[in-house]
Amino acid sequence: MLSKAKQILRRRLEKAVAGGEVKNLQAPLELINNVRKKTAMAETFPEVIQVLKTEADENPEFGRLLGLIEVSAREATGDLGELEPSIKINTAKIPGSNGTLALSIEYNIKFNGDRTLRGTIAELVFKRVYPQLLGRLRCCSTTELALALRFCGEIVLKDIAIEDINAIILEYVRHLNMAREMLGLEKRSEAVLSNVLSSSELIRTYLPSRCLLCLDRAIPSNFVETDIKVAIKKNDEDRGIGYHTVHLILCNNCLRIAQEKGYITTYRPYKVIRERNPLFYETIMRLVRLVKILAHYEALSILSKIDDKAKTFLFEIYAWAGSGAHPFDFFCVDEQGGKYLVDVVSTRDYAGELAPLTKCEKEVAEEARKLGFKILVPVVRFLDNWTVKVELIEEKQASNHPSASP
Repeated sequence: MLSKAKQILRRRLEKAVAGGEVKNLQAPLELINNVRKKTAMAETFPEVIQVLKTEADENPEFGRLLGLIEVSAREATGDLGELEPSIKINTAKIPGSNGTLALSIEYNIKFNGDRTLRGTIAELVFKRVYPQLLGRLRCCSTTELALALRFCGEIVLKDIAIEDINAIILEYVRHLNMAREMLGLEKRSEAVLSNVLSSSELIRTYLPSRCLLCLDRAIPSNFVETDIKVAIKKNDEDRGIGYHTVHLILCNNCLRIAQEKGYITTYRPYKVIRERNPLFYETIMRLVRLVKILAHYEALSILSKIDDKAKTFLFEIYAWAGSGAHPFDFFCVDEQGGKYLVDVVSTRDYAGELAPLTKCEKEVAEEARKLGFKILVPVVRFLDNWTVKVELIEEKQASNHPSASP
């Protein structure tokens, strides 16, 4: 009985023989077996490649043969931990390249990819197509939801209205220019900044990684990423001063100017004394708040559509969850305030079985339904020719399906 690798080789070689490319079937098989013995001693993928290159340089027949076959990496090179089962290596001499050996790897996502990889791709597919699939819904990932609740929980729980994005951008530019004017810096153009911040994807990466006051890119050698102690009197009768901490990213130049103007202390931990500079304090605090809102605007605007009990429930589930996977993949609302938790599942074909909710998701779903949430399960089926089919079913229907194929 031939091994899987030899079966692959034989089929490919028989095809080559039928086409008149290889005259002798036995000799190529012996050649491949000899190379397999040499590569079996290799411990890393680069060592395997070096063996193939050396053999191809020394044996022109082998170099020509590599262009005609696909070798199973696991079978042909020994049990190398870096390679997935059934990944195929294609090697060939490139015409006109002085005999240089080119190497490529065929990785069949549908069959070689594990559930985690297919699940990640399925989530990206759903994010791209849900406007067509669920046109009446607005959605954000539970990862974005968790970040918004963690960094803007006060805004969510106090039910502070989230205005139109353009109005927030204009308010941000106004407060930025107020702060810059206090430092003696030139004002920034509202039109230019509004254009830069018009993309929600860009906002999430642009503002949080730049100096709060001049918007220069954060370069470690020129930046102070620090916690500023903000001093506040608890009340007029209290002689003591209480502090709370605000995390800021400032370039060395803006920090120096603010210190020279007396807005920030020159010693660590840096402090902004509210009673000494109330206008600067209010402007900085407003800027910090607006940056958070802009960075998490999509999730915050969706959260603003649901009732207070639902907000508290989501806060308890997601705000301080770990950095790992969150229960469910997306959170959505409709125009009437309907609430949805979405679990995207994937399968390899039309008839593939679907994964049930995890134990954690079942517990969350049970409590969520009591608050009026619905559980949706988009099914992403990986078909042939780079095609996926996305179906949508409710969780009670999905639970009738057996668990997904691995």
